[in-house]
Amino acid sequence: MRKIFLVVLSLVVCSLFCVGDYLEAADYTPYKYGTTLLDGKLQFGGRIRVRQEYLNNYYIPQNQVDDDLTLFQTRLYVDVKPAKGLGFNLTFEDARDFSDPHPYKPLVPYAYDTPLDIQQAYVYYEPDNAPYSIWAGRREISYLKHRLIGTTYGWGNKIIAYDGFTMTYKHEQFSFDLAYLNRVAPQQGRDVFQHDWFASPNDTLVAWLTLNKLNPYGKVDAYVIVDSREKDVEVYTYGLRAYGSIGSLNYDINGTLQQGDALVNGDMQDRAAAAFYLDVWYLFDTPLKPTLGVEYFMATGDSDPAGGKYKTFDQLYATPHNDYGYMDLFGWQNMHDLNIKASIVPLKDMKLATSLHTFWLYANEDNWYNAYKGIQRTGDRNAGNFVGNEIDLICYYDFVQHMQLIGTYGHFFAGDFVKDTGPSKDADFFSAELKFEF
Repeated sequence: MRKIFLVVLSLVVCSLFCVGDYLEAADYTPYKYGTTLLDGKLQFGGRIRVRQEYLNNYYIPQNQVDDDLTLFQTRLYVDVKPAKGLGFNLTFEDARDFSDPHPYKPLVPYAYDTPLDIQQAYVYYEPDNAPYSIWAGRREISYLKHRLIGTTYGWGNKIIAYDGFTMTYKHEQFSFDLAYLNRVAPQQGRDVFQHDWFASPNDTLVAWLTLNKLNPYGKVDAYVIVDSREKDVEVYTYGLRAYGSIGSLNYDINGTLQQGDALVNGDMQDRAAAAFYLDVWYLFDTPLKPTLGVEYFMATGDSDPAGGKYKTFDQLYATPHNDYGYMDLFGWQNMHDLNIKASIVPLKDMKLATSLHTFWLYANEDNWYNAYKGIQRTGDRNAGNFVGNEIDLICYYDFVQHMQLIGTYGHFFAGDFVKDTGPSKDADFFSAELKFEF
């Protein structure tokens, strides 16, 4: 830990002598609607959501299964501001799965019953004319578009929160986040108010610096994440990101390295892993507002599990859902993903999007991991590394105020790795979601 605190200290000192941007590194779950009373001192609102999912020929280790899910989620929040700059948020959430049990339940941990509980309870201080802010308590927070630390992206029935705090310093040319986080593990069952505070065995420290003036076409992020786990396992994640736009051309480039150690079959190994992504998309200035883009994601895997070096990238607490296909068959581990994506807005309140992913394993000796680090198929050195293609179609339609309908269809075309390691029929996914926000 001494090494990481020296890195964090250096970032803090750097931030005191730089000048930066009013952009916070962390993303927080927004409130789209809500009712405000008492001259803005009280706000409350919520969301009711129901979703039906159908899964056909979904992959599990050495097999394929069919399944369906009927999910219901209720959220209610209240935000109180007793004094200028000072506030308190309390959010309750109840998530129900009316179709449990499921044959692939261990692969998707956020879809099931997590009854009424406190989802968020945090106090915050955000003075209007001061360069700093702070929050402490339990809150939904994400970094790097949910790709390293996430909240299930509004998709999971149980949305992940973190116990801890974040301090943010902002200036004209930079912002700096320093956060301590402890993930709230979902407690499945039917007993209310069961989530303990600071009960996770993982302690996560985040130092995130955003520079505004270094890149003439956008911003630059430099970050360090230290994850301390059970049995003295520590994961050090270092990253550098550049993102912005050149006219109508948007871009997002990120490189990440990992060090530390890993517990493999009871033995401690040195960790040496990396990940990278490139995301470029163009917005056309026409009535349908079409976009066309291409993405490439890479994360290392381990071609020699007994070699003494652990080379599989760990996506930490990512909950990406849509990044590597809406079917959640891939995560940012041991993979290559080339994606071509497009979208249009045919009606004022409707958006249609599609994507075509092509997946390979970085090392076919390593496992095929899904979006939540579950093992879809175990690795095989004699199998091919081409896993397959996935095509997705999704529609968002705000058909009346406060109401949104979301329809998703995905089809997975099995490749050589799937055919070489077990049943290999193509897989299908369909979901229909109705959401009411108030």
